[in-house]
Amino acid sequence: MNSIYCCHTPHTPWYKRKLILASIFSINALLVTPFITQDFQLLLYANTLFSMMWVAILLGLIASGIIDTFVPKRYIEKMLSKSNKRTLLTAALLGTLLSTCSHGVLAISMQLYKKGASIPAVIVLLTSSPWANFPMTILLWTFFGKLGLLLILLAIAIALLTGFLFQQVSKVNFLDNNPVASPPNLQQFSILKDIQSRFQNYTWTIPTLLRDTKAVIKGSIAISDMVIWWFIIAFVMASFIGYYIPPSIFETYLSSSALGLFNTLGIATILEVCSEGSSVLAFELYNQTQSIGNVFVFLLAGVATDYTEIGLLWSTIGKRTAILLPLISVPIILGVGYLLSVLI
Repeated sequence: MNSIYCCHTPHTPWYKRKLILASIFSINALLVTPFITQDFQLLLYANTLFSMMWVAILLGLIASGIIDTFVPKRYIEKMLSKSNKRTLLTAALLGTLLSTCSHGVLAISMQLYKKGASIPAVIVLLTSSPWANFPMTILLWTFFGKLGLLLILLAIAIALLTGFLFQQVSKVNFLDNNPVASPPNLQQFSILKDIQSRFQNYTWTIPTLLRDTKAVIKGSIAISDMVIWWFIIAFVMASFIGYYIPPSIFETYLSSSALGLFNTLGIATILEVCSEGSSVLAFELYNQTQSIGNVFVFLLAGVATDYTEIGLLWSTIGKRTAILLPLISVPIILGVGYLLSVLI
């Protein structure tokens, strides 16, 4: 079964892998600093933060491995080629199945576009998947409780609204054109029949179960190579930020006011961190400001203004799509973030 992930590095020597390098650098920084400052409370602060994270991370990796093993990529390709409202809902739903970070879904989205997916569907997938996928649901629930689910629902709603506005722009022929049609074999392909066939032909034997278990583990390792190094960097950053930066700094510059939201937008734009890593930093931001509006802007605006994402949209789809994404989504994100700051 084809993997739905990107960014695999199976041929990279272990000592050059980002996970290993990030672990060595970040953990050393976390362990050496207390000896220099003679203040070991930093380690206690980091331990408290880590104790909240590790279960969600483990469950997310396992879920990712299961999805990678049992959800074929052609299911997604089949369901994203049309440009209508149902396709947008499908894209948002499939975003929950990708189980990949904001950088991973970027490459997947571009691949699907090249296979015939419509631009509005790609935009919905690109903006909803980093927050609506199952591992992130677990993580945001762990950090924010019911507010985490609210963040996810609002992220999906904004992704759908952005995709709908892209459809309206497409009607006046302002969007870039996708010259690739959906492959003919996918036009005749039935997902339900394929699921029935797979279930009927599955052999419930120990060798088969062992094979699939190994595949799930392999998928979990693949996603860990892609996102865990972001987790580690963000975890160490959050530990230093939370322990050393005075709360008054957050209250002055990152408050729930309109200026504070714009400052948060600026940080999210500059700080290019994977969605899983952003969630850790967002939790620390919430600890310091108690403003879910700032958290919302920090999480969603980071994806909408990511310069890697905009650059790849420009080169793969076209400049109009790349420019329209932040122009359409950022004002909506700021508006919703301000309402959250006022109401919650």
